[in-house]
Amino acid sequence: MQYEFLTNNPLLNKVYGVRNIIDKDEIDTSMKGLLPISSLTQVDDLAAKLLSFVKAGKRIVIIADYDCDGATSCAVMARMLMSLKANVGWLVPDRSIHGYGLTTKIVDEAYQGIVTGDIQNLEKIETFVKDNAILLASGEMELLRDVLKESRENVLKTSTSNITSLKPDVILTVDNGIASVEGVNYARSLGIDVLVTDHHLAGKELPNANAIVNPNHPDCTFKSKALCGVGVAWYVCVKLSQLAKADGLNPMPAVDLLPLVALGTVADVVSLDKNNRILVDNGLKLFRKTPSFVGLNKLLDFANINKERFCSTDIGFQIGPRINAAGRIKNMGIGILNLITDDPVVAYITAAQLNYLNELRKEITKQVTSEGEHILALSENHDYSKDYVVVLYPQSEDEEWHEGVIGIVAGRLKEKLNKPSIVMTYLEDEHLYKGSCRSIPSLHFKDLLDEVANEDPDIFAKYGGHAMAAGLSVHADKIEDFVRIINELAKKKLNESDFKKYKITDGSVRLDELSVDYVDDMQKAIWGQNFPYPQFHGKFTVMRVRRMGANEEHVKLTFRSGRFFVDAVRFNCPDWQVKQGDEVSILFQPVINEWNDTLNVNLLIQDADFNVGELIHLEDIEKIQQQIAEEKRAEIVFAYQDSELDNNTIPDFD
Repeated sequence: MQYEFLTNNPLLNKVYGVRNIIDKDEIDTSMKGLLPISSLTQVDDLAAKLLSFVKAGKRIVIIADYDCDGATSCAVMARMLMSLKANVGWLVPDRSIHGYGLTTKIVDEAYQGIVTGDIQNLEKIETFVKDNAILLASGEMELLRDVLKESRENVLKTSTSNITSLKPDVILTVDNGIASVEGVNYARSLGIDVLVTDHHLAGKELPNANAIVNPNHPDCTFKSKALCGVGVAWYVCVKLSQLAKADGLNPMPAVDLLPLVALGTVADVVSLDKNNRILVDNGLKLFRKTPSFVGLNKLLDFANINKERFCSTDIGFQIGPRINAAGRIKNMGIGILNLITDDPVVAYITAAQLNYLNELRKEITKQVTSEGEHILALSENHDYSKDYVVVLYPQSEDEEWHEGVIGIVAGRLKEKLNKPSIVMTYLEDEHLYKGSCRSIPSLHFKDLLDEVANEDPDIFAKYGGHAMAAGLSVHADKIEDFVRIINELAKKKLNESDFKKYKITDGSVRLDELSVDYVDDMQKAIWGQNFPYPQFHGKFTVMRVRRMGANEEHVKLTFRSGRFFVDAVRFNCPDWQVKQGDEVSILFQPVINEWNDTLNVNLLIQDADFNVGELIHLEDIEKIQQQIAEEKRAEIVFAYQDSELDNNTIPDFD
């Protein structure tokens, strides 16, 4: 079978061939391929109700989640409603105070007129932010990059402090609400109408909302169950825009919001099925072509990302973490203001805040990770190597791990051990252990927690989640029972082969195949969950070696193969012994490095000094399916399109 006809890029064609992509339809990301709006259950009803509330001047308060998906969902919905002159505000829960979703606590605050921001007070909030920032008094007004911590904290307070405004007539949830049965009932009892937009799995009971739009609603026929919160919000906005136009109003073009949809979709690590790839690809192309979203542009500046080459991997590793840091360390009000503002000074200040919070997040994560690894290594009372689910929590109730980073630490622990992992912190006031769970492909975490609850209904204060990730709160006096029961149940589902790590490659490549144009093309394609960035292997001669980092934990090298040379880097490898003249087998990802307006190919080394026989090739579908269980990476189709942004009008795809 020949694959060259798919693109003019032989490097991409190599990946297509390995991943069993043979149909042009699989790489078509034109807007006409989007799933129809009408197949999203209740979207017509919810959009019609929302428009009627707007026309009646009803006070609408958006309740958003505190992650990047929630922030982008809020910004998409708020921008569309603002274009319709709606009376709209937004309120973001604090994970340590309110918890997740539309809780009774957050309903109470909304009912008191408390919001994180609203259209009436947006200019006032922006002025507060600017007044409390240190600005340069020359040329453009810019926040000093080396602004003192005290000043930073002062600015943080002004952009995250809630304000008192009008009581809501309507609550509109984005990226949450499907599990908020109690919160919805409470809001309705106060005379507040509730519209729910969400993508999470529903529980046994659905909330009594006025309308619910969720691709994972039990009655929904929408074919993509991987649509995330911002994707759902955008679909609602498309329908709202259609209805508003038909009613003689002048809403903003829904297509203009696609860059935010791309950002939230990649950052939420949902599966990049074809529908999601269409949204991400067109969103990125539009952002690269237009000067929209000044806050996002400033974030790219802080991350040293060239806007013209902004790609999905930049979202996953650079921009998504910066926005998520707001919800983890402080309050997502900063992230939402960054995505909503059109003021370049406020954009700069909020981007600086997000960058600062991300640095704090890194420091805290490093500390909690170190303490967790210390427990793993030195525990005398528990042999973690025998566990099927690794559960870590502070060994003293006087010790508390930052709630905002335990999910990151759980993910890193899972990657290191290749075992389902849970990291928890102790909440003294509530006498609970609150934690985040991360799984491996062969274990569905939400189902496992259901079984734990059936085994002992008194263990959890609450829990919820998906196959690969979940959250929970365990009563402190039940923590040992929880660890025992979850491991007993997991032992029935897993065996030692499930914990084996595999080195996965898209094949070997020669250095002469890694041209700047080919790698740049590949890097701009859509990569993410269930279709990872290409990884190749090769054997090269070391020409130069230099240690980097405060503790010389990183290595920069120059490799040679024949008459071709390439620079490479390997991070966090203090024990790797390598010297000039060595022949080294490496597993690597080729990327573009931009320096002084010059583009060069670099190799990011993922592994080294292995036998080629240890590698698994994605072309061997049967072997992959057997050894990586549900992941089935070779079956996932890929999206790449050589053309520019497809400008088909949005209403035509319904």
